[in-house]
Amino acid sequence: MLPKAIPLHCDNLSAIILAKNLSHSKKTRHIALKLQFIREAVQEGTVEFIHVITQYQWADFLTRSLPKAKHLECYTQVGLIPT
Repeated sequence: MLPKAIPLHCDNLSAIILAKNLSHSKKTRHIALKLQFIREAVQEGTVEFIHVITQYQWADFLTRSLPKAKHLECYTQVGLIPT
């Protein structure tokens, strides 16, 4: 086991609530297996969800097309150096 939980920055409150909530729902059965894996990791203390507002979600440049200025800002915030 890791000495400290891995922080996962997430801008989706619904996803954080689902990960921390132990109850099951008909609406989430299509992702039940993946959800169970995440819930176990949260309960074991392997990962910790941290809510961040979308404006400060620095990993966005990895998953979406952003304007150049925002792309460079995200790029810099994660420790990469623009060339």
